[in-house]
Amino acid sequence: MEDKSGFMHGLAVGLGIGCIATFVIVWIAVFFSPKLPQTLTYESMLSIFIYPIVYLLTVGLVALTAGIVREYYARK
Repeated sequence: MEDKSGFMHGLAVGLGIGCIATFVIVWIAVFFSPKLPQTLTYESMLSIFIYPIVYLLTVGLVALTAGIVREYYARK
């Protein structure tokens, strides 16, 4: 039976990087929306997107850290 732990560590790192990249893209989209109607303010957009943004950042950091730490200790 072959060892697939390297793939899982890489998957965790990839998931972490993907979530952090999505966090950055969503944050930029919310912050730099050029054609906002006058009724839609930055504060109202941030209040809608704050939980997904925090979720993406948290999942990304946890997955990235877990993948890197597991890969580091698997090589030792």
